[in-house]
Amino acid sequence: RFVHAIDGLEGSAAGGEQDWFYWVNGVEGSVGAAEFELSPGDRVQWDWRRWGAAMRVPAIVGAYPEPFVHGLEGKRRPVRVECETAESEVCRAARTALDEIGASPSAASLGAPGTETITRLAVARWPQARIVSGASGLEDGPETTGVFARFDRNGRSIELLDERGEVARTVRPGDGVGIVLAIRPREEELVWLATGLDEKGVAAAVRALDEDELRDAFAVAVDGRTVEKLPLVNP
Repeated sequence: RFVHAIDGLEGSAAGGEQDWFYWVNGVEGSVGAAEFELSPGDRVQWDWRRWGAAMRVPAIVGAYPEPFVHGLEGKRRPVRVECETAESEVCRAARTALDEIGASPSAASLGAPGTETITRLAVARWPQARIVSGASGLEDGPETTGVFARFDRNGRSIELLDERGEVARTVRPGDGVGIVLAIRPREEELVWLATGLDEKGVAAAVRALDEDELRDAFAVAVDGRTVEKLPLVNP
């Protein structure tokens, strides 16, 4: 009861590393597609990909404005924006972006408790954002989080990866590059992160909270001029 082929493009036979995967409102399906009961407003996305670098990609940003609008499995979840500084311009911009799609977010400090059944958007520089639940896993790369980037623990760099998990480009402080990503630390938790190694990068990430910019992306890297989907395509 799993989808094996779409328009003639098939997944791998036993032992292969290419298959079809699906997400509903940006969260990877945990059961066969035939078993998933959709709800009004759900956004469904399919992707055929190699899974050698990451068997699972538990959450993606490409369904925006979902899951902030309709939630998950027919249940709308409270939305919370967490920031380094609640009254900073970039934090206000993030709350405004979610207000404009009807998410009505609450506000909290970075890493606030009470994370179950809440969809969170954390807005912070790296490595300050490490305190967010599950964020430290970004240091291990896609095999841990499904995000095709690898963050240095001390904030010296972010490696942007290709589909094989190999380094395609390295971002450093001062480059002004922001990252928008989603992770699922536990089954009941869902965290979006707008981050970067400097304030300019975080601001660029928040500006990318837009349906057209994020459409069909796992995660994105943005420098204020261009938005690139992760994994990157290695030239």
